[in-house]
Amino acid sequence: MELKELQNKYKGLIVSISKIKVPDKEVVGLIDEVSKLEKNIKSNLKIAKNSVDVRSLEKQLDNLYIKLFGIEGIGQTFRAIMKHQGKLKVCWLLYTDKSENEKDIVIHFLKKVQPDMIPRPILIENPSSLTSIHKTVNTEIFSNEIEELNSLDDDLKLEESDVISDITGGTKLMSGAIIMACMVFPERNMQYVDQDSIELIDVKNV
Repeated sequence: MELKELQNKYKGLIVSISKIKVPDKEVVGLIDEVSKLEKNIKSNLKIAKNSVDVRSLEKQLDNLYIKLFGIEGIGQTFRAIMKHQGKLKVCWLLYTDKSENEKDIVIHFLKKVQPDMIPRPILIENPSSLTSIHKTVNTEIFSNEIEELNSLDDDLKLEESDVISDITGGTKLMSGAIIMACMVFPERNMQYVDQDSIELIDVKNV
């Protein structure tokens, strides 16, 4: 495999949801604060583009996103989503019964930052089975889900090469299953979030 900084944005994203240690309300409150500040910036830009006030608000927003991305267990998922903001159309959320609350938080985040995007929660019913998780990714998402979404929306035209899978979150088995489902298909893309720099790393099959 070859690793380098991710440059492209994708229409589809697969992420695995991890448990968080901070209170749910704290994360939701931070998301709402980000959303409110973004709306405030857009409103101010209509009045005075590049004003001192707008630049100050943008700096505040950057600081809020740094806090959001730094939340252990879920911050890397927010970072992965934001990388593809503007192009992302579908986001599959792999979660277990133990990370259902976190899944709801990520859906809340998606609705706030990109309301036209389609969230597709996928319950991993047997998180201790590598074979079961692999089948979910390989068959349910890359085959059934893409086909179903394309049939519902003629304009979507989603191909496997339009989807990237993030291997940062979730359990080790979930990451392993995603790698197994992608590494033998050159058209399937992978990424992960570097924990130190929070940059997105492009994982190339070579």
